[in-house]
Amino acid sequence: MGIGIPENEIQKIFNRFHKVDAARNRNVNGSGLGLSIVKKVIDLHSGAITMDSELGKGTIFSIYLPKQQEGTIHMQNKK
Repeated sequence: MGIGIPENEIQKIFNRFHKVDAARNRNVNGSGLGLSIVKKVIDLHSGAITMDSELGKGTIFSIYLPKQQEGTIHMQNKK
C-alpha cells in the first residue's frame, strides 16, 4: 500500500522516471523506475497489471500472469 495516487497522475505512473508529486512523498524516496520495470516484465510475459487507488488511503496493484502452457520450455539455472 502507498499513500494513494491523484487522478491526474494515474496515466503517467508506468512511465520511466515518473514520480508522483515529491511534496507528498517526503518520507518516500525512489528513482521512479520501479513501476516501469514491473510493467515491462509483465508485458514480456503476456500478463496484466491493475491498480486501485484512493488518495490519502493507499494504492493496491494486482499482477496477473498466464499459467505455463503445455509445450513451453521451462529452463532452470544450473549452479
